[in-house]
Amino acid sequence: MKQLILKNFGLAMLIGLFVSPVWAAKFEENIHYTEIPFSESTFDGKQVEVREFFWYGCGHCYQFEPLLEKWLKNKPKSAKFVRTPAFPNKIVHARSYYAFEAMGIVDGMHGKVFEAIHAKHNHLESVDEVADLVKANGFDAGEFMKQYKSFSVDSNTRQAFQLGASYGVRSVPTVVVDGRFVVSASTAGSHERVLQVIDYLVDRISKSKK
Repeated sequence: MKQLILKNFGLAMLIGLFVSPVWAAKFEENIHYTEIPFSESTFDGKQVEVREFFWYGCGHCYQFEPLLEKWLKNKPKSAKFVRTPAFPNKIVHARSYYAFEAMGIVDGMHGKVFEAIHAKHNHLESVDEVADLVKANGFDAGEFMKQYKSFSVDSNTRQAFQLGASYGVRSVPTVVVDGRFVVSASTAGSHERVLQVIDYLVDRISKSKK
């Protein structure tokens, strides 16, 4: 009898190995993610937009960033990732991000800004402080200041704030998938689960568009 119980237990464990990933992939609307009322798909026929709203001063964004960077290295091919600064009252950080983007130095500066604020307690509250950080990391501070004050950075910043308002973004990090579905740690359950929900939604949307 003991051997039979152990055999059945082993079989159950083996089945569980195959079944659990399937169950883990099941996420429910209004529990793990929500749909934006009256939203429109941003699908361009090829990729699904995954848009992260963030703020450099946000501790949760700082914690989420390493997980996000890991996800980006193996993200679904059908996913197009976009970063978007949030909160109009944090305009220095928002304009700085778009200045980095205009200079092509997001990869070199994005993590450095998070590190300066959260690990070194330099809050970077002025553009001059950000310019000093740019220079300290080997980039052109003069070009940064030029881009920071440019029309394109001003336009991108305004559009980012308008988009955040239209999506109802009130906290960060918040991820909007396909312009329709909102995912955050508060809905998904954790930062790790946010990325699982994103993968689920990207796969679902990709299949529905084929």
